[in-house]
Amino acid sequence: MKKDTAPRLRSVEGLTPPIEFELLANGTLGRDPAADFRLDHPTVSRRHADIRVEGRKVEVTDLGSANGSRINGRALGRTAHLLADGDLVQFGQVLFEYTHQVGATVTTGSQEKTVRPSVDAKRARMMQSDLRLARRIQYRLLPDEPPPLPGYEIDFSYTPALAIGGDFYDVRTLPSGELAVTIGDVSGKGVSGAMYMVFTCAVLRARLATSKGPAEFLTELNQRICPVIEPGMFLTVATMFLNPTTHVCRLALAGHNPPVLRSASKKVVEMSLDPGHPIGSSPDLSIRDQRFQLTPGDVMLFTTDGVEEGENPAGEPFGNERRNQVMRGASGALDMNRRLRSALLQFCEADVSTDDFTIIAVERLSEEAD
Repeated sequence: MKKDTAPRLRSVEGLTPPIEFELLANGTLGRDPAADFRLDHPTVSRRHADIRVEGRKVEVTDLGSANGSRINGRALGRTAHLLADGDLVQFGQVLFEYTHQVGATVTTGSQEKTVRPSVDAKRARMMQSDLRLARRIQYRLLPDEPPPLPGYEIDFSYTPALAIGGDFYDVRTLPSGELAVTIGDVSGKGVSGAMYMVFTCAVLRARLATSKGPAEFLTELNQRICPVIEPGMFLTVATMFLNPTTHVCRLALAGHNPPVLRSASKKVVEMSLDPGHPIGSSPDLSIRDQRFQLTPGDVMLFTTDGVEEGENPAGEPFGNERRNQVMRGASGALDMNRRLRSALLQFCEADVSTDDFTIIAVERLSEEAD
């Protein structure tokens, strides 16, 4: 049977020896001796963050700290963020891993006994340590903040299902001045998915800036992936080049769902574009650029399938309509990203153990805001 454990924050970088906070009640985290969760580190403010606990749901809000707070590499800001199991939470220069998984036990007669053979436990600790290191390396391959682009607001977030994940994304400005957005998902999870994710990020960094368009880049990525990918595995990828002067988008899809568009009038449109075939499925893929133009107030949403397919404990998927409802209610790209992540975590009861999910929102600001 399963034995519930309290949510915890365990330090993984920045403190020796590491410390652990058991999150049983609301409180303030900071350097102040009176803080409920005292974190004595020079980069941590006296009142750094507020932690709200409701059962196994935990929300964190930065309190205007000098050195900020981050979740999975993204700045937190003074908005409450619901944590998911496995999130990396940074206060100043101290990095914590958040966990709320249940512990496994077996029943022997009338007693419950935790099964922890010493050798297996040691191996498990070593493996967990290696996985945490691999995960931190993964995060360093992904962008921390979107590049500034006049007339546009861009935001993104990434939430892995396991210690290491198979989703990847990249948002950067090209030498041409265009904005390049890439989002993708490796079919395998865990270590296998992560290895191809790292390989893809390396190709992206080396070749994206010199590609004439998204289709050319994805074609080259496919040529590099096919000789090394395991049979039965593949990647779904979407890459877009956006011209901020003409507002014309060139989009290439390789087995990935098209982005969803929300207009200034709050109408949500699921774009009728050919998704194509996944990277790695054939060495002779035909990938083409598809063009469209953004108008003032448009918000374009890219996701991996962990958003729409995320399930609640009853096995019900989050689905397109719940996603669209969040999109209609959001004020812009930043609000849309944060609302959608929060809505999905609440729907799944903060348990995203089945699949990673990534969200990228790109908004063309209204003429008044330009």
